[in-house]
Amino acid sequence: IAASWMMIVANPMLILGLLMLLSDRHWRTSFFDYSGGGDPVLFQHMFWFFGHPEVYIIIIPCFGVANTLISFYLRKRISARASLMYSLYTIAFLGFFVWGHHMYMVGLAHTTRMLYSTLTVMISVPAATKIMHWLVTFVNSSMHFEMPFILVLLFVFYFVSGGISGMAIAHTGMNVLFHDTFYIVGHFHVMLAGSLMFSGYAAFYFYLPSLFGVRYSRLFAYLHVFYYSIGQLFTVIPIIF
Repeated sequence: IAASWMMIVANPMLILGLLMLLSDRHWRTSFFDYSGGGDPVLFQHMFWFFGHPEVYIIIIPCFGVANTLISFYLRKRISARASLMYSLYTIAFLGFFVWGHHMYMVGLAHTTRMLYSTLTVMISVPAATKIMHWLVTFVNSSMHFEMPFILVLLFVFYFVSGGISGMAIAHTGMNVLFHDTFYIVGHFHVMLAGSLMFSGYAAFYFYLPSLFGVRYSRLFAYLHVFYYSIGQLFTVIPIIF
């Protein structure tokens, strides 16, 4: 539900930006054309106002998968569920106020960059809260190690790794150093090709038997997870390095 509301708010800005861009290209307007009095940076503002909430639109359903599977395989309710949900809503809300951290190098005022940097770092608080809730749920639980549960644990590992690497580039000074380097690419892929994909695979293995009545092969499932994990590490670590 949170991700759906975010799409309703974020997607119109992308559509407007694309219509204005097409208008500039084909109908001789000057929304983003500097020679006609337009502002090229305005397109970046419009795109990233959609683009940054979009990554949360993608990752928030993964939180839902983690909540469901951790509760299922630990045989107990998630710790402090109300707080967990509020942290999810906080992430969704703050996601709309931090798009400027993609634009530190386009000429924004330093005070503006400082504001975006502060808000970006603030998102780490509800994100860390979610991790703590998941970890506290392990206390006095009855663990059942099945393939979806292992994938969720890997999702949490990669989510934490991606979050820590993201904290470095949320800071304006560090971002100036890392701008346009492979570190940015590495951070992005730890989060999406890492944590997002592991969550997707966890949901796939968890829901496959109930949706299609087909039980996955344990051998191939473990081979899949092993090779994908090794492949992730061998791909992402050199990129970040």
